[in-house]
Amino acid sequence: MGKTLSHGGQLSRDVFAGQIIGARNSQQDTYAEPLNFSFGHRQAVLYVVSDGMGGHAGGELASQTVIAAFTDVFARGGDSLETLFDDALTAANSQVAAEGQRDAALDGMGATVVAIVIVDDELYLFSVGDSPLWLIRESEMSRLNEDHSMLPVLMKMADMGEISAEDALNDPKRHVLRSVIHGKEIKLKNRTSEPLVLQRGDSLVLGSDGIESLSESKLIALTENRPRYCAKAAVESVLDEIERLALPNQDNATLVVVHIGKGRKTSVIKHETEVQSAPPNKNLLIAGIAVLALLIVLAIAIFTRSDKKNEVLNNDDPAEVGVQVLPAEGAGSSENTQSSSRPTRRDPNVLSSPLEGNAGIDAGIDSSGDKPRVKPSIPIKNSSLSSDDAMTSDSESGSVELDEGEKEVHPRRAAQNEELLDNTENERDIMDDSVDVSPEVKKESEGKPVKSSDGNLPPS
Repeated sequence: MGKTLSHGGQLSRDVFAGQIIGARNSQQDTYAEPLNFSFGHRQAVLYVVSDGMGGHAGGELASQTVIAAFTDVFARGGDSLETLFDDALTAANSQVAAEGQRDAALDGMGATVVAIVIVDDELYLFSVGDSPLWLIRESEMSRLNEDHSMLPVLMKMADMGEISAEDALNDPKRHVLRSVIHGKEIKLKNRTSEPLVLQRGDSLVLGSDGIESLSESKLIALTENRPRYCAKAAVESVLDEIERLALPNQDNATLVVVHIGKGRKTSVIKHETEVQSAPPNKNLLIAGIAVLALLIVLAIAIFTRSDKKNEVLNNDDPAEVGVQVLPAEGAGSSENTQSSSRPTRRDPNVLSSPLEGNAGIDAGIDSSGDKPRVKPSIPIKNSSLSSDDAMTSDSESGSVELDEGEKEVHPRRAAQNEELLDNTENERDIMDDSVDVSPEVKKESEGKPVKSSDGNLPPS
């Protein structure tokens, strides 16, 4: 029943054509595939429909002859549209006359023609006979070409009061043609002097007079260019409605619907509108990449910080985390200092320095008394030693406690501890140069007598 048509040109167009026989015994309407052609230096497309008359054989041949003449002339192109229309009409009329002369049975046959040419956004029209061309814009229908039947004459008589409007619409002569392509002189022909500028959303309907079985309001409703309503649906809706009416004298009905400004520009018009996907938003894409990069950097930073923290907390070697180590009792060389940097589990019966193994701790004298003062050389949070080697300073009692593993201390060790507490101040002045002494300790040691390693004052 219908057919999707191809086209060329600059405008986006959705086109579909279809026809039905109606109550007739044969199809005497003919339409052409849209024809791309050029005139001057411009590209254009031709749409054309013809309605034949003169009996079964004559009407069908007449409409086919007219369509063939128009497509042949326009396909060759020319310098102007006016020339092309004139040449096409002359060729069609001559060929119809030749067919009538060839076969006497075909004498008297003829056909109408309605043709439009679209160049970019401009519409040019040409017609002979009563085949209609309508423009539907913003839900209003306008006929663009003249009606060369007797109906306009009868309606004019009704306007003058000579007959009623009802009589004019029902007059049996209303379909008689005043001008037609029949091999003889063509009395009336219609063409535009100036092009009509098309707009997005326009709908063009051209066809045979068989579609006029529907009212104007019905044609508007069924053919209007609207979203999600393609030309194919429009054509099928019109022809289905005509068949539903089933008028007893229904003529052949043919129509071509052209929706302007729908779909995308293509060399082949599809019956359904194609929707173009929106291009990606570059700003959103850049923002997404930036956020992703920031998340990656934050994840790396958190992982690195956590890894370093675990390394510090799990490192038993004070030298690896940059803390100071005091030598064991009697140590006087850097070698002894290094050997004591990694504490080992001690035997409680073995005499050792009360400061042995306290990595990162400086021993000094509290200026408020003779208590040992414990001062970290660098700030390390939550740093600790193993439970067997840890020692704490009791700032309230001024004594040094051993952990639970060393509470039962050998008598010799206890005595030695007391002696070491008394001599701590003097011992700091004879420590090896490789051991750092904080500035505060150095200041407190100035001007005080230094004892030898056995606890006696050196001879003066």
